[in-house]
Amino acid sequence: MAKSIINLTMPVILEEIDSILESEPYCTQIYLLPLAELRRTLVVYALSNVCCRIREIDRTDKDIISFRSSPSALEEHLQVEAVILQGIQYLLYEAEKLPSLPLSQSSVLCA
Repeated sequence: MAKSIINLTMPVILEEIDSILESEPYCTQIYLLPLAELRRTLVVYALSNVCCRIREIDRTDKDIISFRSSPSALEEHLQVEAVILQGIQYLLYEAEKLPSLPLSQSSVLCA
């Protein structure tokens, strides 16, 4: 039987990134990256700084469809949230070192 490895932490990371980008005051900032690139950068940052839970399953296993709904601990959510906030702070710090762009050249302005 063919086996696959799935990352059980990825859905938590994606959920927390979406939640933070929608609700945090960072949306009043002008991002120098397009939103999709910002999201992708935060995913990579989180994956490299969070201990991920993985699971090996059979490729024919019906549970592969429901892995996104696997329960995760509050501690895991809090850890992922902290890492994502750290990643945003890092990106804002790096953006401050870049020369300023005129407003018309910015990629995203959250309302």
